[in-house]
Amino acid sequence: MNKKTLLISGFLALALGASALMVLPLRHELMTLVLPSALVGLSNSEREEAKIPLLEISPKLQKAAQLKANDMAKRGYFSHYTPEGNPPWYWLDQVEYDYRSAGENLAVNFTESADVDKAWMNSPKHRENILNKKYTEVGIATAKGFYKGEEATYVVQFFGKPNQQQL
Repeated sequence: MNKKTLLISGFLALALGASALMVLPLRHELMTLVLPSALVGLSNSEREEAKIPLLEISPKLQKAAQLKANDMAKRGYFSHYTPEGNPPWYWLDQVEYDYRSAGENLAVNFTESADVDKAWMNSPKHRENILNKKYTEVGIATAKGFYKGEEATYVVQFFGKPNQQQL
C-alpha cells in the first residue's frame, strides 16, 4: 500500500519511516499533527537547501522548549516573554544550557508541521533563526492548551550554539 496514513479501527497510523509506525487515537474534532521531529527535519531541509550545516537535536534545548511550551499552554499566553517579564533565555537557564548564542521561534494555532515551517520561512526574523549559521543545535516541543479561549497547540523552537561540549 502506498498511502502514508491508514485508518485502523478508530486509530490513525502514520508511517514514519521504513519500519516505524506511530498510532494516534482519532478524535472527532480536527486533529493536530504538529510534530517536533518533523519540524527538525523541515528546518534541516531548509538549511541543506541553503548549504548550511544541519542542526543537531539537543536534549537540553528540547527540555527547555517543552518547559516553555507547557508554561504558555498552562497559562494561556503567547509571547517570547513570560507574563512576569522573563526572557526566552530564562528557559535555557532552567536546564543549565551554557550557550554562546541562542534564538527562539514560536507558533500557535497550527495543525500541520509543514504549515508551521512555511509560516516561519515566510517571516524574516523566524527565517533568519532557521538559517543562522552560528546555530548548531535545536530543540523543539509542543503543548496543548487554550489561547484566547480556543484549544490550541503551542510550538517552541530553541536554537543554540553551546559555549563548549554539552554533556
